Amino acid sequence: TVSLLEGFKSCDAEFRILFQLMGAGFWKTMRLLYWPWALPHFFAGLKVGVSVATIGAVIGEWVGAQQGLGYLMIQANARLQVDLVFAAILWLSVMGLSLWIFVGFLERKVITWK
Repeated sequence: TVSLLEGFKSCDAEFRILFQLMGAGFWKTMRLLYWPWALPHFFAGLKVGVSVATIGAVIGEWVGAQQGLGYLMIQANARLQVDLVFAAILWLSVMGLSLWIFVGFLERKVITWK
């Protein structure tokens, strides 16, 4: 959301004035100027968000879950099963990277002019 709003704010003032002079209404200006201008910012924020969400989910599982990869890591660490801890870390890395690649794929499909 913050990235999207920053994208809206970063829209060039000359283009806004041009749209006003051409008689474009609010919704047409949003659709043809603001959204295309802000979408790259949105996807940049989304890429950061999926990475941080993966980390946040694991930390949440460390704190209070009874199942999940974070819980598995805590239990394996307590039992000195280092191989299981590293397997969980590897799996979480694959999940985070997959989400990041998926968002990049969506970005390329949605933002065709970039």
